[in-house]
Amino acid sequence: MLRFLELAWEALRGSATQLVEWLNGLAAAGTFDPRGWPVAVWVVLAAVATILVLLAVVRVSRRGSARRLPEMMISHGEIVLVDEPGGAGDVMYDMAAPSQAGHRLSLTLSNLNPWPVQLLELAVRTRGLRQPVVAEAGSVVPPNGAVDVVVDLYDLPGEVGVVELFLYSNRGGRRTFKLSAPLEWEPWDKRFRIRPLSARVAPVRKLASQEKRRIERRSYESAKRRERQKEFAEAAWRRAEELTKKVREKRTAAPDKRVAVLAGERMGVTPRRLRGVDGENAYTPGVKPQMNGDPPKSPLPEPQNEPRQRLDFPDEF
Repeated sequence: MLRFLELAWEALRGSATQLVEWLNGLAAAGTFDPRGWPVAVWVVLAAVATILVLLAVVRVSRRGSARRLPEMMISHGEIVLVDEPGGAGDVMYDMAAPSQAGHRLSLTLSNLNPWPVQLLELAVRTRGLRQPVVAEAGSVVPPNGAVDVVVDLYDLPGEVGVVELFLYSNRGGRRTFKLSAPLEWEPWDKRFRIRPLSARVAPVRKLASQEKRRIERRSYESAKRRERQKEFAEAAWRRAEELTKKVREKRTAAPDKRVAVLAGERMGVTPRRLRGVDGENAYTPGVKPQMNGDPPKSPLPEPQNEPRQRLDFPDEF
């Protein structure tokens, strides 16, 4: 929006300069009849008039929206350190509030409107927090009245922050508002001081508790996802170890089987199948194994060295 206003101002200033130069030229020539103006001049005048109307509309709408917002005020606001971590005693903190410490928020909320306003909840954000610290509230601020708010909070580290009060009003189009004021850490008093003169009111659509639940849900889903990934990695690692162990066992048993096969081939036995070195049908040196369940065959008789018989034939046949 600011960039648009700057461009509009530059265009308006350039158009005004050209218009002044053109009017000076007409005055010097002695002719100042609008009926003789060219089309470009009328286009420039129409653009200038449109820009002026738009600026007026934006200004009126801003005033109207500001008037529709409830007028609220914070006074006597502070967040005091009441429970120091680890028994720190009188230790003075330099530039930031300690973490893991107890605090107490106290302020006075004033309603400057002729209708009541409901305080829904309050939230505190500091520079050292990832998500706001939320406290529920159920106070109704009467018309042109005030209420005192006292809440115990925990773990507000940091040196600067902001306190947010979420309000509900039944007047206007948007009925949920946020009153926010900056915080400033004062180490000499061990407290956050609320700066009421810098407070602002703005319409909102969501409460701080809804934002906190969304952040917690995302953190929970991320933790569950990391846990599933860890379990999958562990299962894959165990499976890889089992496969590695089986491969090592097979490699250890392979040389024994190879030795048994070579021994059988040297003795003239070619086994069709060896179940294992320690199995029932494993090869044993000096003993011929039985293959495919065939009965053992008796060995053939060895030939004896006997003299050959001579055959004599008669002379007359």
